[in-house]
Amino acid sequence: MRQFLLRRLLRSIVVLWGISTIVFLVMRLSGDPVMLLLPQDATQEDIARVSHQLGLDQPLHVQYEIFMVSLLRLDFGQSIHFRQPALQVALERVPATLELATAAFL
Repeated sequence: MRQFLLRRLLRSIVVLWGISTIVFLVMRLSGDPVMLLLPQDATQEDIARVSHQLGLDQPLHVQYEIFMVSLLRLDFGQSIHFRQPALQVALERVPATLELATAAFL
């Protein structure tokens, strides 16, 4: 029983790491978030400043390390769309998600 639980725990950790890595890569491939934050007429200085603030001027491996450390600290960053902490945005939607899931299940 103990070995079964340890195997399951190890597999869970590997799956969570894999999903986190995929999310990181998809976020980086989906475009430059700086362009979403700034108006279209932003200067190169503004773009460079915001890129630096977000850490997007760092090499990809450094960005990945920062991303993983933030996840371990349960710091999911800011929502670009809502300009609020991403965890807060997600938690606000849990009741509606549970309601929809319950209705779909029934």
